[in-house]
Amino acid sequence: MEYGRIISESFRISWRYKSLWVFGLFAGSIGTGFSFDPSSRDMFTGRDGLREAIESAGSVIGLEFVFAWVIVIAIIGLVLMAIHLVCLPALIDGVNKIKRGGLFQLSSSFSAGLDFFWRFLGLAMISIMIAALGFGLSVVVGLALPDVDSAILVIMAFLLLPVTMFIGFVLTSIFTLAQRAMVVRDVGIADGLHEGFELFRRNFLKCLVIFLIYIGASIGVAFGAILILGIVAIPMVLLALVTESAWILFVILGFIVGFPLLLVMIAFATTLLQNLYTLFYFELVEPGGQAPPVETAPATPLA
Repeated sequence: MEYGRIISESFRISWRYKSLWVFGLFAGSIGTGFSFDPSSRDMFTGRDGLREAIESAGSVIGLEFVFAWVIVIAIIGLVLMAIHLVCLPALIDGVNKIKRGGLFQLSSSFSAGLDFFWRFLGLAMISIMIAALGFGLSVVVGLALPDVDSAILVIMAFLLLPVTMFIGFVLTSIFTLAQRAMVVRDVGIADGLHEGFELFRRNFLKCLVIFLIYIGASIGVAFGAILILGIVAIPMVLLALVTESAWILFVILGFIVGFPLLLVMIAFATTLLQNLYTLFYFELVEPGGQAPPVETAPATPLA
């Protein structure tokens, strides 16, 4: 498999079809957040940092105000999650049409994203349940080790870290490939997960390589974004320092210049990273564009 070609093609598609950035802005990460740290037992014993923080904030500005903001943030989170569950399949559909000869239109891919909303929601619920199970295990471990020395807990965390990372790699790979299968072949959750598992089982090393490439690319993109924002921020800071209301001007300039630039970089970076896995999926099921589909569901028309 030519990983260099996948990377270059992902960049080319992401840069040429800038309308995909609309979906990329909300498409989010590829994974499902599979990780838990059994050493974080302070969260589950008498030292409830979150509860104390809420009580401290409530004593200053009122618990009603705190809980009102919590509700507002929860609602915003749900709205963003719903948008994510539309934009991610829309982005996959767009790249599918661009790569495999279909007619890409922003409106048609958005419509496809709406069509896949409930299936992606169901897949997300499954991933959340698995993550909750991992979190529950960490709670049990935390409660079972109330008096263990902190040094021992650190050692345990280091020992469990590779296991946690491996589990995250396996589940992320399967779910990510399942997402592509569901959109490209227009299949249900069960068929998508089955195809994702089969592709992962047959191509374990390839999945590991693309996973590491994704992590490396994510780090590189993050570093590049920080560098660009830093370069942009330098004249803004200098300009703000020569005025009497330095911090006010800095905030205004940051909102006018920095925030839109940050959104553009997030949109492009997410599109680029998501396309890596979509193109990787195509290489698995159609090496060179010629191989038959995986034995789970018939391929659907491109148009």
